Amino acid sequence: MITPDPERLRELITDRYELPDPVISRFSDDHPVFRVIAGDRHAVIRIGRGLERYAAVLAALGRAGVPGPRVIPDRSGRLITPLDELELLIMDYVAGEPTPFSPVPLGRLAATLGRLHRAGEAATTVAGEPPPGLPRIDRAVMLPANELRFGLSRLEPVADRVEAADRALWQRLVDACYAGRSFGSDPNDGLTRVFLHGDAHPRNSVLTPAGSVALIDWDAAGPGPAVIDLAFLALSCARGFISEPPVPFDPARLAAVAAGYREQVRLTEADLDALPEAMAFRLLVAAAVGFGGRVAAGRRPLDHPGFRWTLERIDQVPWLAARLREQLA
Repeated sequence: MITPDPERLRELITDRYELPDPVISRFSDDHPVFRVIAGDRHAVIRIGRGLERYAAVLAALGRAGVPGPRVIPDRSGRLITPLDELELLIMDYVAGEPTPFSPVPLGRLAATLGRLHRAGEAATTVAGEPPPGLPRIDRAVMLPANELRFGLSRLEPVADRVEAADRALWQRLVDACYAGRSFGSDPNDGLTRVFLHGDAHPRNSVLTPAGSVALIDWDAAGPGPAVIDLAFLALSCARGFISEPPVPFDPARLAAVAAGYREQVRLTEADLDALPEAMAFRLLVAAAVGFGGRVAAGRRPLDHPGFRWTLERIDQVPWLAARLREQLA
């Protein structure tokens, strides 16, 4: 866990950003993101390595006119500031509260995602022509080819250690990962390509005082098939956060997501056909990593409740994707 020296951080913010008497607090224990309040100025601090990509994403959104946080430069105009062996980036704070897990705000979240996708061509163009010193953003981070390759890297090394009772499940996951790796990789597949958020779910959004819903946490953003963002949002709204027990299905939540998105974007038949694959791939990665990790540790995967939750969601994907398609068509 990244934990910078508090006094060193305060000195840097005061000196480089001219924010006097900053009050700094951590958003969560497992994420290197901090809130800073200096007088009437509120901002967000990210600390880590490779923050140039995050800065490039936010710069692309700003140049394309997409609402969202903007990077605050230091007094010399730099977007990224060294902090010992790490880097520091400060951006606007998006005021609001966690988006409620109920149909109306989730529908607004889906509409926000649709507006991002609608501006996708402009954002993709400017992301490919970054300002000096920032990297080119040519694809989203979590796309099926690389993610499922990572899943296979956890499954295949434990092949000779899988118990006989779990062999069929291991093979099922391996086959599914191989089958899904080509999804979205053919530019002529008819899928609508946009600028993705890359990790669209309710916890990466806030309900603003004005009643709109804003997306936050743009680490994984970049060009890719629109259906990947939408399918993951729909899955998260229908059954809850994927690392936690599934919540009871409420058709009103799924209908609200479909309606909010449909107001902004009309998907093609190819997009609709791809919904099951788009909805399944992140679950497959989670299942592959969980299976491989448990076997490597000498434990049975099915003994872990989190692994069972993931399998339950995978089994429900065809039904859930069909319900979503009905709402979108």
